[in-house]
Amino acid sequence: MRRAAAAAAAAVVLLLAAGVLAAPAGAEAPGSSGAYATLDGPRSDETRLTVARSRTCMVRLDATVTCWGEDGLRRRLTTAPLTDVIALSAADSINGVHGHHQCAVHADGTVSCWGGGKEGKLGQGSTGNSYVPVKVPRITDAVSVAASYGATCIVHRDGGVSCWGSNASAEIPGVSQRIRNVFIPTRVEGITDAVAVSAGDWLFCVVHRDGGVSCWGDNEFGLSDGQITPIRGLPPATSVSIGNHQACAVSTAGEVFCWWPQQEIRVSKVGGLQDVEMVSVGNESACAVHRGGGVSCWGDNDVGQLGDGTTSDRSTPRRVSGISDAVEVGISMGEGIYHRRDKFNIKSSPHACALHRDGAVSCWGENGFGQLGDGTTTDRSTPRRAKHFAPIPADDAPITSLEVLHAWIDEVAEDWRDDYPWLEIAWNRIRPAAQVTASRGGGFVPYSCDNWRTVGGCEAVGMTISDMELRIVVHELLHVYDHDFGLAPRKAWGAVQLYFADKYADCFPA
Repeated sequence: MRRAAAAAAAAVVLLLAAGVLAAPAGAEAPGSSGAYATLDGPRSDETRLTVARSRTCMVRLDATVTCWGEDGLRRRLTTAPLTDVIALSAADSINGVHGHHQCAVHADGTVSCWGGGKEGKLGQGSTGNSYVPVKVPRITDAVSVAASYGATCIVHRDGGVSCWGSNASAEIPGVSQRIRNVFIPTRVEGITDAVAVSAGDWLFCVVHRDGGVSCWGDNEFGLSDGQITPIRGLPPATSVSIGNHQACAVSTAGEVFCWWPQQEIRVSKVGGLQDVEMVSVGNESACAVHRGGGVSCWGDNDVGQLGDGTTSDRSTPRRVSGISDAVEVGISMGEGIYHRRDKFNIKSSPHACALHRDGAVSCWGENGFGQLGDGTTTDRSTPRRAKHFAPIPADDAPITSLEVLHAWIDEVAEDWRDDYPWLEIAWNRIRPAAQVTASRGGGFVPYSCDNWRTVGGCEAVGMTISDMELRIVVHELLHVYDHDFGLAPRKAWGAVQLYFADKYADCFPA
């Protein structure tokens, strides 16, 4: 018990950093046969690769999905049941760490979403979370999907657009802003010829059949509240991407044009780029794929997210070495930290990845949660191949949120048994009474106490998880451990209590 207590004070921090468990022995090098088909015509910035804050996901050559990064094992378990996926999108934002969701379009036109359900962004008619993919009702003809921080939009086969989730920044044109949240898919008025949709923080843009680009949402980008705004001065486009303070589009001629938040939208051409096929914009950084398969990046380079072997910012695009067969590229927004009520201090820590034609992935930049997929948590300023994780057999794929929780923490506890034995002890104790709920709130451990005023001693009688993140599960297991070993007769103090249990061991039972 003493060893468990000694490790507990550092356990939360270390387990968070290890939210990616290092690549297991089952990880295998890319060995899939075949190659991705060429995507002709207009497209969104995310299709088969999503690069978001602290995590990366991709559509395999066999149309299944795999993920790595923060809580990577849990994300792989979550996405294991997905099949016939043709497009993928992950919400990305520097604003906060909780509640991000993802959505996938299937070959039959249906859409599945999972993750945080705040504002109704899963389209299920409620604000509940779901850690298994759930089909969005009434959607049977989707061809493109985009997940933002608070909402989700899809393009229908007929060119229309439907959205659901937050309407706080007029993300759903035609719906009164007095209605803050829309819980089921709702048609956007005025769009009948869209072919692809992309999302920013509180902003959406579509590419029209004629190559025009229109946007709506956050008026920080010079948009009118509740109105769809055509982007003037932009030549016919084939794709569009929205970052934190910048949006860019690729023209049919293979050039890149960008615009920034201002009262009047002014489009500027990015010099030094030719034959570009698609672009991805993060937080003050961007990357583009050339038609020949090369990748160029530019902008901020705090953690090597430009992939040029340095951490020097670049105002003009520079080729990423070692990549010549990319079909997609993605760059995350990184993260932000609120340090005053009226000011936002941005800590840039993005990563970038390129999807190769043969199904391999190369990544570079921030790697604190293993989002580069190379089996380490070391930042990289040049591309490193990500390990491909062996698929989870269909028979073993969890189909309920509770099955995800069980399979996930079973493996986490086993993997960390030697360093943090208290974790496995607490989990084995509470596993039969653990449950997952759709309501928001993180986690909760109910307990009962017997004459605690005079005798002390409490016992955990359950564990409820609503936000399935490792930091939350570990926190609740600390409470279970505290209660069941008499370390906190009145209430659990988590890691702090266990620290004192070790420092003043004579005061507590062994």
